[in-house]
This record gives sequence, structure tokens and C-alpha cells, in this order.
Amino acid sequence: MKADPIATLKKKISSSQRPFRVLMAMRRHVESFAQIPCCFVDAAVSVEIAYTHWTKSIRRSKYVERFHPLPDDAEEFARELLDVIQSQEFDFVFYVDEPALLAVYRSTCLSEYSRWLPFPVDSPLGQCIGDKSGFHQFMEANNLPTPKTYIVKTAAEATKRSVEMGFPLVVKETDSTSGNGVFVVEGQEEFEVILSRVDHGKPFMIQQFIEGMTVVATFLSYNGKLKGHIVVEKSIALNSGKGPSVAGRFIKNKPIQEICKVIAQKGNLSGITGLDLMIDREGTAYGIDPHFGRMTTHIHFAPYCGIHFGHLFRECLEGNLTEKLPATSEIAVVKYPECIYLIFQGGLFRLLKGFPLFSKKTAYLFKQP
Repeated sequence: MKADPIATLKKKISSSQRPFRVLMAMRRHVESFAQIPCCFVDAAVSVEIAYTHWTKSIRRSKYVERFHPLPDDAEEFARELLDVIQSQEFDFVFYVDEPALLAVYRSTCLSEYSRWLPFPVDSPLGQCIGDKSGFHQFMEANNLPTPKTYIVKTAAEATKRSVEMGFPLVVKETDSTSGNGVFVVEGQEEFEVILSRVDHGKPFMIQQFIEGMTVVATFLSYNGKLKGHIVVEKSIALNSGKGPSVAGRFIKNKPIQEICKVIAQKGNLSGITGLDLMIDREGTAYGIDPHFGRMTTHIHFAPYCGIHFGHLFRECLEGNLTEKLPATSEIAVVKYPECIYLIFQGGLFRLLKGFPLFSKKTAYLFKQP
């Protein structure tokens, strides 16, 4: 008979010097996030979840000690989440997905959150929440590599910039998520079709197309200091390669590590977060999409390259901010249930060919927590 993980957690906590409690808030559940609580429980950190009716499947997690149901309306979500935080003694609050973070930062009670934010209200990272144009402005302001980007408001202005940039290029809505609202355009005729789909009531972006490898950097920082990071190649992703990753391989990349350090420092960032990047054929990494202030779905990949974000986070709370570097790893990781979705997108054969099910170098994360 398997031991109850919560009972095991309480035993670990009772024998540790200091019990820690964290709250994870989410409004739109991605199945991969269900894997995350076990990373913290393994480090003797108690996890509670604040969730909406959209995220009820997280209730299956046996690694969560307590659940706090919240309304989905953004303002009500932010206010009731604040009530939960203020009525408990949490050591840290994580915002798992962007809708949860947006609800808080756009609420009328933002000032009351004070220490429960991933970065100060006046941090330059605030301009990146829900706004990809703000991300590119932040990257450029801090001399961090990012594709050449024009922010435009009209089709005429977009056409002018497309002539200057040339094809292929990327048209991107500033509030796009999960690959939606992102279009790689090969020529003028296709460009005109895409322009007719874009909402011209708000700015959008015309961006340089970078050909190369897409990677996700996930990192932990505390009070602006980088504690640990991993970089995973998005070998296979949903939505024709533009959406969430399904399978990935670890890579080591010093420039990306330095990018993470600058973001953490300039934003005075605390928590586990990350960004998507493109590495071109010359090896230059360009930041293309932020996850600042919220988690990525690669956190539970990390132990396969010697990084355990739960343990590192506990060290941060205990005052140990010494950075830990990832180890070289030949293991490729495949996420469940994203891999099942490939059946409906015609990519399952490619997945099994590139990531054999019974290979010692492939880890299929089938187990649901």
C-alpha cells in the first residue's frame, strides 16, 4: 500500500527546522501544472491551491493539502484571493497562469497585495503582463536580444513596416497566448489575409522572423537573484509548433543563463517563471515571449538535469541564494496529456519516431499526481 503523500509531507515538516506553506493561484488550468505541487511536497513545502471552476481538475491532486475555490470574474477573483492570503500565514504566493496574474495586476485592490507579488508594482516587468509589446520594449531597454519589432495600429502602417522588414515575418497580437494570434507570414498575399483577421482596435506587432530552434527557459530567482534555471528545446509543440510544448530536450546555454540573470535583477523578481526564445543558426538567442511572474509547464522536467525547483525554492526561503547550475542531460522528456492531443493534430507518429516510448533516454511523464 502506497504512503499518503500529505502524511509523508507532514512527517517531513515535523522533522524539519521550519515548515513552509505556499499558495498557488490559477484561473485557467493547463494539465501540466497538475504535476507541479509534488515538486514542492518532495521538498517538505506544504501546497494549497486557489482555483476557479475552470480549473477543477486540479482537485484530483493528492499533493495539495487544501483547496480554496474562487470566482472566475477577474475582479472578484483578485478580491477573494486577497482574503485567502490575508487570512492565512503563507510564506509565498505563486501565480500559476497568466489569467490569475492579470486579474491581480488589473484589479482595484492591487496595492493591498504588497509583498504577495512576484515583483514590485513599479517593476518594469509589470509592463509585460498580458502585453507582448511591453516585453520587447523591456528587452530592448536592457540590451537583451529580441527580434526586431514594430508596434503598429493600422493596416497601412503594418504594410509599410512589412516592406522594410521583408518576408518571411511574424504578425503577432500583443495579448496572444498559447500560439493563438501569432502568424508566420511567407508573402504579401498571405500578409493581406492575416491583416484582415487582426483586431485593428488595438496595437499589434510586425516582427522579424528568426529561423532556428525554439526553447523555453524556466528559472527561479529570489529578490532579484538567479537561483537556478533550465533550458528545454521545444522539439514538438501543439498548434503547429506555436503552442505549448509536448516534448523537449535539455540544452546548456550560457547566454540564456545571463539573460535570465538580467531579467531577475532588473525586475527584482521572486518566484519561478521563464520565457520562450529562438536560437538562430549562428547560436544567438532571442527572447520572443515572456512568462514573467507566472510559472511555466516545464518545472517538473528539471530533476532530469539535476535541478529541483522545490528544493531550491526552500533554500531561498531559508536564506541560501547560491546559484545551482543544471547538469548535462541526454534525457528527453515528453509531457502528458499534451502528447495525447497530438492524435488530433497529426503529430503522434512524429512523436513516437523521435521519442521512442521504451527508450532509456526518453521519459514519458504519464503519471498524474
